[in-house]
Parts: sequence; structure tokens; C-alpha cells
Amino acid sequence: MDLKELGLVDAQTHWYYQVKLRAVQAQIARYSKQSRSIIDVGAGSGFFSEAIAKRLPPKSVICVDPFYSDEQLVEVGDLQFLRMAPVEKISDTDIFLFMDVLEHVEDDSDLLNDYVKHAKEGALFVSTVPAFMSLWSPHDVFLEHFRRYTLAELEHLMVSAGLELVHGRYLYGSLFPVAWILRRVIGKKEEKSDMRPVPSVFNFFLKIFLTIEHAVVANRLFGISAMVLARVPSKN
Repeated sequence: MDLKELGLVDAQTHWYYQVKLRAVQAQIARYSKQSRSIIDVGAGSGFFSEAIAKRLPPKSVICVDPFYSDEQLVEVGDLQFLRMAPVEKISDTDIFLFMDVLEHVEDDSDLLNDYVKHAKEGALFVSTVPAFMSLWSPHDVFLEHFRRYTLAELEHLMVSAGLELVHGRYLYGSLFPVAWILRRVIGKKEEKSDMRPVPSVFNFFLKIFLTIEHAVVANRLFGISAMVLARVPSKN
């Protein structure tokens, strides 16, 4: 969860975070045979790594974010918060999470390569990013994004870093037309996050509906977010 969105919604209940979490958890369960350690790059609050760790559970979970304050550089339960991941930890990690972080970096390829080049064979890289530049809005400006991605662009980025694709799809596909109309037709001028609480009934409906959508359809056509899982290939 982005540090700039802390306090806007409760990620433990909000439909957007819960649906994305379930989608990622399902694919990690499918493709990860080892789960002793996790590094969450650009972890922010650590919401995703903490929730995913509860399902595994790994022996080591490191949340990395260069913007952590001195007060945030602590261990909370099984989570360790650092501004930079030690190389020896990277080389022994099973799962790398890049949850909505690559869009924040001017050179996304450089950031990804910094981890891939030290990662061991079989390590799983999980990335989610905001999708389609046609959805660009003051929300992206507020969160200091450099870009939004198509699924093909994200997959190309992962392959160019030396990773082997194992799964790719869009998320929140059914909401894409609504989001496009709101951002391209209606629009807004104020630079602020679109994340906000919604009535409990609506929140419940969105969680159920979108969770089912992601379970039934591996959508490669359109969505609000893109998700790719890739693996460090064997050298044999």
C-alpha cells in the first residue's frame, strides 16, 4: 500500500486491496513451490507481504522502501523494514513482490535488474502495475507515477530482465469501461488519490464480484491493473 495513501482507506477491508491480494495469493499458491523467504520491494505499509506471509508462512519477510523514516526501520512481528535489501538476502529469497512499485521509478528496468541479477534460480517475481496510459489522471500525478503499462509492456520488461514468464493478466477488467469514462470523459483537475471508502454493501459486492471474475477469467484484454508472474530460469 502506497505510503501516500495511508489513512485514506483500510486495506484490511477495502475491496480494491482485498481483491488484488486474493488474485496474487491464488497465483503464488499455484506457481511457488518454495516460500521460505519474501522480499517486498517498494513495500510501503507492508500490507501485501504481511498478508501473503500469513498463508505460507515464510521464515523471512523483508519490506524494502527507500522512503521509510528512521522510526519505521524496525521489526514488526515477522516483518523487517529496511531502506535497502542486503545482497545476501536477495540471493536467498524465494519470492519477490513488486506491488505497484515499478511505475514509481523513472528507470523501471534498472530497479528490476538490480534484484534479478542477484536472485537464485527458480525465484518467483510478482509484479502489479496500473494499466493503460489512457487511464492516466491526476490520481497518477498525485502518486508520482511515471507511467501506466499494457500487459505486453510489463511482460516485455520482465523478459528483458532475464526472467521467464509464467503468468500474466489484467485485473478489474469489468471496471475498465467505468474508469475510462470517469477519467477520459468526466475527468478531474485536483491532484489527489482516487482511493476512498465506499458503503459496506457496495464494498462487499465488489469484493465478491471481482474475486469471482479473477477466478473464472484470465483476462488478457483490458483492466485497471496488470499482473505478471515470472521466474528466474534454470541455467541447465
